[in-house]
Amino acid sequence: MLEYAILLSLLLIALTLLYKWSVSSFGVWKRKGVPYDSDNLYPFVGNMKATFIRGTHIAYLIDDLYNKFKDTSEFAGFYATLQPTFIPLSAEMSCAIAIKDFSHFPDRDFHNDPNFDVLMNNISTISGPDWKYQRTKLSPTFTSGKLRGMTVAINDSCDMFINYMKKNFSGKEVDTESLIQDCIMCFIGKVVCGMNYYDIENPDPVFKKICSTFSQPSWRLSFRMILQFISPKLAIKMKFFPPYVENYFRELTVESMKAKARTQGDTKDFLQLLINLHKEDEMNNDKEGHFSMNAVIGNLFVFLLAGQETSTQAVTMLLYNLSKHPDVKHKLAREIDTVLTTVPHELSYDDAMKKFPYLNQVLEESMRLYPLIFALNRICTKEYTVPGTDITIDVGTSVIIPVTALHRDARYWTDPDKFDPERFSPENKERIVPGSYVPFGLGPRMCIGNRLALLDMKILLIKLLHSFDVSPTERTPKEIKYDHKQPTQLKSVDRMYLKFTPR
Repeated sequence: MLEYAILLSLLLIALTLLYKWSVSSFGVWKRKGVPYDSDNLYPFVGNMKATFIRGTHIAYLIDDLYNKFKDTSEFAGFYATLQPTFIPLSAEMSCAIAIKDFSHFPDRDFHNDPNFDVLMNNISTISGPDWKYQRTKLSPTFTSGKLRGMTVAINDSCDMFINYMKKNFSGKEVDTESLIQDCIMCFIGKVVCGMNYYDIENPDPVFKKICSTFSQPSWRLSFRMILQFISPKLAIKMKFFPPYVENYFRELTVESMKAKARTQGDTKDFLQLLINLHKEDEMNNDKEGHFSMNAVIGNLFVFLLAGQETSTQAVTMLLYNLSKHPDVKHKLAREIDTVLTTVPHELSYDDAMKKFPYLNQVLEESMRLYPLIFALNRICTKEYTVPGTDITIDVGTSVIIPVTALHRDARYWTDPDKFDPERFSPENKERIVPGSYVPFGLGPRMCIGNRLALLDMKILLIKLLHSFDVSPTERTPKEIKYDHKQPTQLKSVDRMYLKFTPR
């Protein structure tokens, strides 16, 4: 009997200690005088009960917090499980963190070791001097001159895709996201790897499985994202993706290098530029940093997979919006038809980027309503005093800039839930408040490949909408609900079925 009493006592002590540990960080925002949602705060899960119990995407939780406090405060506190997280509640405060006071928040909050997790050794996720070094080295890759050299590959892939569409899907209902992903993989394979890397007629099943690590994240990725909030020290010892993904990209890099060596040509694709950077550093022994082979693999991974995923989502959502708004669709089709009578079939960089102003308006408005990511994350690396207050943000504190909330804030956008491309017309665009529209990020850490993404999306959309009329079907979602199993992205929980009719 005594043994049971001792065991019960030990169990109670353990549970008490576990409970105290689970709420130990919950006094941070109250102590600092930062408003937070105290009515929705629970042990172990913080302010994320709805995510764990009902499967609510964290984007909705952040939006609710934003709208609850935005009229009374420039900022609020959030508990992402056990992690105190600072949320700016205005475009101005977001700009202060991401631009003006960037030196306090230069890093993204991923808690990864790029020497251990090779795929995370890329410009999107690394931190500190390594990020600055890679940014300096990679920035020349995305100049207008370099992008002009990529248009041939993009045009060829899009033409192949249009022919494939005409042969297989004319007048049919299509799972649009899957189809657009195949097209974008074609030209990203050419632009990134410099070869006909992905055949839309006969997709590589292995690579389709690799792509699913982004488009259909597993429990592993979801658990890894949660673990970094609970215990960053443990999270850093767990890789984001399973070993077969890393092995695939390591082998792809090695085999591509061998193929390039056999051709003895200095191609202008992204992988060749990465290889050149690696070789230059090996020869020069650059003391400011080192572009290692792991950096080649990591950056190939992020541009090949993450690049296709974001472009796929942006194009898919634009087509969805057009199917719901025939007036916009017809106006855009008229612009495309008119301009295409004055330019060559093979669109140049200047043609695609400058001669279709209404397409640009439609694309920007679509990305406003359905941004590629729900938030920009940062981590405080140097103690920061919030402007206009004596409140300090401690080193190690996570920061979430709420993209979806900013994009639909009535303070910045009239009738914010309405799809209205005129917001981005030349006469209206100047009125957009800096920091209220951030589809590719904000400040020095904004997406380095945003112009390439815009280029490939525009060429694809021009050719697609010149050839097909897009319309909804009975299976087209009536409204977009985000899939909570996508911890870092905003994707519809329902498949995006649309009909493509030849024009």
